[in-house]
Amino acid sequence: MELKKGDIQQQSPTNVKTESSVVETPIERLMGQGVLEGLQEDISTMNKNTDNLSDTFLYVHTVLATRIELTEDQARLQSLNSDSHKTESTNPIKLVPRIQSLLHHWDCTNPQNSVTVHTTLNPEDLSCVGGFHDHGAFNIPLSFIDHPNYNIHQFLSSLARDIWKNLSRSSEHAIIDGIINRLTKITPTTSPRIFVKLYSISVIGSSKNILFDGPSCVWKWVNPKGIHRKAGCWEATADKAVVDGEFSTRKNLKLLVHGLTPESKEQIIRQGEKTTKQKIRKSLLGFDA
Repeated sequence: MELKKGDIQQQSPTNVKTESSVVETPIERLMGQGVLEGLQEDISTMNKNTDNLSDTFLYVHTVLATRIELTEDQARLQSLNSDSHKTESTNPIKLVPRIQSLLHHWDCTNPQNSVTVHTTLNPEDLSCVGGFHDHGAFNIPLSFIDHPNYNIHQFLSSLARDIWKNLSRSSEHAIIDGIINRLTKITPTTSPRIFVKLYSISVIGSSKNILFDGPSCVWKWVNPKGIHRKAGCWEATADKAVVDGEFSTRKNLKLLVHGLTPESKEQIIRQGEKTTKQKIRKSLLGFDA
Protein backbone atom coordinates (compact mmCIF):
# COMPACT_ATOMS: atom_id res chain seq x y z
CA MET A 1 0.00 0.00 0.00
CA GLU A 2 1.37 3.39 -0.97
CA LEU A 3 1.89 5.84 1.87
CA LYS A 4 1.63 9.59 1.45
CA LYS A 5 3.71 12.13 3.35
CA GLY A 6 2.80 11.98 7.01
CA ASP A 7 1.04 8.64 6.65
CA ILE A 8 1.58 5.96 9.26
CA GLN A 9 1.84 2.23 8.87
CA GLN A 10 1.61 -0.08 11.86
CA GLN A 11 2.47 -3.75 11.65
CA SER A 12 0.90 -6.13 14.15
CA PRO A 13 2.85 -8.72 16.12
CA THR A 14 2.65 -12.42 15.45
CA ASN A 15 4.96 -14.40 17.71
CA VAL A 16 5.67 -12.59 20.97
CA LYS A 17 9.01 -13.34 22.62
CA THR A 18 8.12 -13.56 26.28
CA GLU A 19 11.53 -14.58 27.56
CA SER A 20 13.34 -11.40 26.53
CA SER A 21 13.97 -8.76 29.15
CA VAL A 22 12.57 -5.37 28.19
CA VAL A 23 14.60 -2.34 29.10
CA GLU A 24 12.12 0.28 30.30
CA THR A 25 13.12 3.93 30.03
CA PRO A 26 10.83 5.98 32.26
CA ILE A 27 11.76 9.64 32.29
CA GLU A 28 12.50 9.73 36.01
CA ARG A 29 15.24 7.11 35.70
CA LEU A 30 16.77 8.78 32.66
CA MET A 31 16.79 12.12 34.46
CA GLY A 32 18.68 10.51 37.32
CA GLN A 33 21.26 9.30 34.83
CA GLY A 34 21.54 12.73 33.25
CA VAL A 35 20.36 11.40 29.89
CA LEU A 36 17.65 14.03 29.49
CA GLU A 37 19.15 17.06 31.14
CA GLY A 38 16.64 19.83 31.79
CA LEU A 39 13.56 17.65 31.72
CA GLN A 40 13.09 17.92 35.50
CA GLU A 41 11.65 21.41 35.11
CA ASP A 42 9.20 20.34 32.48
CA ILE A 43 7.90 16.88 33.35
CA SER A 44 5.00 18.28 35.37
CA THR A 45 4.30 20.89 32.69
CA MET A 46 4.11 18.20 30.02
CA ASN A 47 1.65 16.13 31.97
CA LYS A 48 -0.55 19.09 32.99
CA ASN A 49 -0.63 20.87 29.64
CA THR A 50 -1.29 18.15 27.11
CA ASP A 51 -4.43 19.77 25.71
CA ASN A 52 -6.88 17.29 27.21
CA LEU A 53 -4.69 14.26 26.55
CA SER A 54 -4.87 12.40 29.84
CA ASP A 55 -2.00 9.91 29.47
CA THR A 56 1.25 10.55 31.30
CA PHE A 57 4.32 10.80 29.10
CA LEU A 58 6.81 8.44 30.73
CA TYR A 59 8.56 6.45 28.02
CA VAL A 60 11.50 7.60 25.96
CA HIS A 61 11.70 5.71 22.66
CA THR A 62 14.60 5.59 20.24
CA VAL A 63 13.41 6.20 16.68
CA LEU A 64 15.50 5.46 13.60
CA ALA A 65 15.33 7.89 10.66
CA THR A 66 16.35 6.88 7.14
CA ARG A 67 17.04 9.25 4.28
CA ILE A 68 17.34 7.68 0.83
CA GLU A 69 18.89 9.71 -1.96
CA LEU A 70 17.98 8.24 -5.33
CA THR A 71 19.72 9.08 -8.57
CA GLU A 72 17.54 10.56 -11.28
CA ASP A 73 17.55 7.23 -13.14
CA GLN A 74 16.58 5.29 -10.00
CA ALA A 75 13.69 7.65 -9.25
CA ARG A 76 12.44 7.39 -12.83
CA LEU A 77 12.73 3.59 -12.83
CA GLN A 78 10.94 3.32 -9.51
CA SER A 79 8.12 5.53 -10.79
CA LEU A 80 7.69 3.21 -13.77
CA ASN A 81 7.84 0.04 -11.66
CA SER A 82 5.37 1.23 -9.03
CA ASP A 83 2.82 2.21 -11.70
CA SER A 84 3.48 -0.63 -14.16
CA HIS A 85 -0.07 -1.92 -13.70
CA LYS A 86 -1.59 1.40 -14.73
CA THR A 87 -2.21 2.83 -18.17
CA GLU A 88 -0.88 6.31 -18.78
CA SER A 89 -4.14 7.45 -20.34
CA THR A 90 -6.19 6.75 -17.22
CA ASN A 91 -3.55 7.00 -14.47
CA PRO A 92 -0.58 9.22 -15.28
CA ILE A 93 2.69 8.03 -13.75
CA LYS A 94 3.40 9.67 -10.42
CA LEU A 95 7.03 10.71 -10.07
CA VAL A 96 8.84 9.30 -7.05
CA PRO A 97 10.78 11.93 -5.06
CA ARG A 98 14.56 11.60 -5.28
CA ILE A 99 14.90 12.13 -1.53
CA GLN A 100 12.74 9.86 0.63
CA SER A 101 12.71 9.99 4.43
CA LEU A 102 11.07 7.71 7.00
CA LEU A 103 10.88 7.38 10.77
CA HIS A 104 11.01 3.78 12.03
CA HIS A 105 10.25 2.26 15.41
CA TRP A 106 10.25 -1.37 16.54
CA ASP A 107 8.68 -2.83 19.66
CA CYS A 108 11.68 -4.27 21.50
CA THR A 109 9.50 -7.01 23.03
CA ASN A 110 8.62 -8.13 19.50
CA PRO A 111 9.93 -6.24 16.43
CA GLN A 112 7.15 -7.77 14.33
CA ASN A 113 5.19 -4.86 15.80
CA SER A 114 6.48 -1.68 14.19
CA VAL A 115 5.59 1.82 13.05
CA THR A 116 6.71 3.82 10.03
CA VAL A 117 6.01 7.50 9.45
CA HIS A 118 6.80 9.41 6.27
CA THR A 119 8.55 12.72 6.88
CA THR A 120 10.29 15.56 5.05
CA LEU A 121 12.60 16.43 7.95
CA ASN A 122 16.23 16.82 6.90
CA PRO A 123 19.30 16.07 9.06
CA GLU A 124 19.53 19.70 10.19
CA ASP A 125 15.93 19.55 11.45
CA LEU A 126 16.49 16.22 13.20
CA SER A 127 19.64 17.52 14.91
CA CYS A 128 17.44 19.90 16.92
CA VAL A 129 15.67 16.97 18.59
CA GLY A 130 17.01 15.43 21.80
CA GLY A 131 18.91 12.18 21.45
CA PHE A 132 20.01 12.97 17.88
CA HIS A 133 22.79 10.77 16.55
CA ASP A 134 24.24 10.51 13.05
CA HIS A 135 24.96 6.85 12.27
CA GLY A 136 26.54 7.51 8.90
CA ALA A 137 25.77 6.57 5.31
CA PHE A 138 25.47 3.14 3.73
CA ASN A 139 25.32 1.74 0.21
CA ILE A 140 22.68 -0.98 0.04
CA PRO A 141 22.40 -3.17 -3.08
CA LEU A 142 19.15 -2.68 -4.94
CA SER A 143 18.79 -6.45 -4.99
CA PHE A 144 18.07 -6.19 -1.23
CA ILE A 145 15.33 -3.60 -1.76
CA ASP A 146 13.29 -3.81 -4.95
CA HIS A 147 11.35 -0.59 -4.34
CA PRO A 148 13.00 1.70 -1.75
CA ASN A 149 9.94 3.88 -1.36
CA TYR A 150 7.97 0.95 0.04
CA ASN A 151 10.43 -1.70 1.22
CA ILE A 152 13.24 -0.02 3.16
CA HIS A 153 11.25 -0.54 6.36
CA GLN A 154 10.58 -4.19 5.54
CA PHE A 155 14.29 -4.71 4.87
CA LEU A 156 15.34 -3.08 8.16
CA SER A 157 12.57 -4.96 9.98
CA SER A 158 13.94 -8.27 8.72
CA LEU A 159 17.31 -7.30 10.21
CA ALA A 160 15.64 -6.19 13.46
CA ARG A 161 13.79 -9.50 13.86
CA ASP A 162 16.93 -11.52 13.20
CA ILE A 163 18.97 -9.43 15.66
CA TRP A 164 16.25 -9.65 18.31
CA LYS A 165 16.31 -13.47 18.24
CA ASN A 166 19.91 -13.43 19.47
CA LEU A 167 19.56 -10.76 22.17
CA SER A 168 19.60 -11.94 25.77
CA ARG A 169 18.31 -8.55 26.90
CA SER A 170 16.24 -6.69 24.34
CA SER A 171 16.17 -2.91 24.01
CA GLU A 172 15.52 -0.37 21.28
CA HIS A 173 19.15 0.72 21.37
CA ALA A 174 20.36 -2.88 20.99
CA ILE A 175 18.14 -3.43 17.95
CA ILE A 176 19.25 -0.21 16.25
CA ASP A 177 22.92 -0.84 17.07
CA GLY A 178 22.50 -4.31 15.58
CA ILE A 179 20.99 -2.88 12.39
CA ILE A 180 23.89 -0.44 12.00
CA ASN A 181 26.38 -3.24 12.59
CA ARG A 182 24.73 -5.43 9.95
CA LEU A 183 24.75 -2.61 7.40
CA THR A 184 28.46 -1.96 7.91
CA LYS A 185 29.15 -5.60 7.05
CA ILE A 186 27.39 -5.57 3.68
CA THR A 187 29.93 -6.68 1.08
CA PRO A 188 30.80 -3.89 -1.41
CA THR A 189 29.46 -4.56 -4.88
CA THR A 190 29.49 -2.94 -8.31
CA SER A 191 25.82 -3.78 -8.84
CA PRO A 192 23.19 -1.00 -8.58
CA ARG A 193 22.90 0.41 -5.07
CA ILE A 194 20.98 3.02 -3.12
CA PHE A 195 22.59 5.53 -0.79
CA VAL A 196 20.97 5.56 2.67
CA LYS A 197 21.76 7.87 5.59
CA LEU A 198 20.72 6.80 9.08
CA TYR A 199 20.00 8.92 12.15
CA SER A 200 18.27 8.34 15.47
CA ILE A 201 16.32 10.63 17.80
CA SER A 202 14.48 10.29 21.10
CA VAL A 203 10.68 10.57 21.14
CA ILE A 204 8.70 10.71 24.39
CA GLY A 205 5.36 8.93 24.53
CA SER A 206 2.75 7.43 26.82
CA SER A 207 2.90 3.95 25.31
CA LYS A 208 5.37 1.51 26.86
CA ASN A 209 6.41 -0.80 24.04
CA ILE A 210 5.40 0.78 20.76
CA LEU A 211 5.89 4.41 19.72
CA PHE A 212 2.17 5.17 20.09
CA ASP A 213 -1.15 3.36 20.39
CA GLY A 214 -3.93 4.11 17.96
CA PRO A 215 -4.56 4.45 14.23
CA SER A 216 -3.32 8.04 14.20
CA CYS A 217 -1.18 10.36 16.30
CA VAL A 218 -0.29 13.96 17.13
CA TRP A 219 3.13 15.48 17.81
CA LYS A 220 4.35 18.27 20.05
CA TRP A 221 7.69 19.88 20.93
CA VAL A 222 8.77 20.89 24.43
CA ASN A 223 11.85 22.79 25.57
CA PRO A 224 11.99 23.65 29.29
CA LYS A 225 14.91 26.00 28.64
CA GLY A 226 13.18 27.94 25.87
CA ILE A 227 13.36 31.71 26.34
CA HIS A 228 10.22 32.90 24.54
CA ARG A 229 8.29 29.63 24.24
CA LYS A 230 8.64 26.40 26.17
CA ALA A 231 6.19 24.25 24.21
CA GLY A 232 4.26 24.14 20.97
CA CYS A 233 0.75 22.94 20.20
CA TRP A 234 -0.18 19.42 19.14
CA GLU A 235 0.46 19.08 15.40
CA ALA A 236 -0.75 16.63 12.79
CA THR A 237 2.80 15.64 11.77
CA ALA A 238 6.24 15.39 13.30
CA ASP A 239 7.42 17.73 10.53
CA LYS A 240 5.23 20.60 11.71
CA ALA A 241 6.11 20.09 15.37
CA VAL A 242 9.89 19.97 14.80
CA VAL A 243 9.99 22.87 12.34
CA ASP A 244 7.93 25.03 14.73
CA GLY A 245 10.17 24.07 17.64
CA GLU A 246 13.31 24.68 15.60
CA PHE A 247 12.07 28.15 14.66
CA SER A 248 11.12 28.93 18.26
CA THR A 249 14.04 27.54 20.26
CA ARG A 250 16.62 26.32 17.73
CA LYS A 251 17.79 23.18 19.56
CA ASN A 252 17.37 20.72 22.46
CA LEU A 253 13.74 19.95 21.63
CA LYS A 254 11.92 17.17 23.42
CA LEU A 255 9.55 15.60 20.88
CA LEU A 256 6.28 14.14 22.21
CA VAL A 257 3.88 11.81 20.40
CA HIS A 258 0.40 10.62 21.36
CA GLY A 259 -1.75 8.00 19.65
CA LEU A 260 -5.47 8.57 19.17
CA THR A 261 -8.36 8.19 16.75
CA PRO A 262 -8.60 10.35 13.60
CA GLU A 263 -11.68 12.08 15.07
CA SER A 264 -9.87 12.97 18.30
CA LYS A 265 -6.87 14.10 16.27
CA GLU A 266 -8.95 16.63 14.34
CA GLN A 267 -10.38 17.97 17.60
CA ILE A 268 -6.93 18.34 19.20
CA ILE A 269 -5.50 20.06 16.10
CA ARG A 270 -8.40 22.53 15.93
CA GLN A 271 -8.00 23.31 19.61
CA GLY A 272 -4.27 23.88 19.12
CA GLU A 273 -4.85 26.22 16.18
CA LYS A 274 -7.39 28.21 18.20
CA THR A 275 -4.99 28.50 21.14
CA THR A 276 -2.17 29.65 18.85
CA LYS A 277 -4.34 32.36 17.28
CA GLN A 278 -5.37 33.59 20.73
CA LYS A 279 -1.74 33.79 21.87
CA ILE A 280 -0.71 35.69 18.73
CA ARG A 281 -3.61 38.11 19.11
CA LYS A 282 -2.76 38.66 22.77
CA SER A 283 0.88 39.28 21.91
CA LEU A 284 0.09 41.76 19.13
CA LEU A 285 -2.76 43.65 20.78
CA GLY A 286 -1.78 43.34 24.42
CA PHE A 287 -4.98 41.68 25.64
CA ASP A 288 -6.51 38.24 25.74
CA ALA A 289 -8.73 37.50 22.74
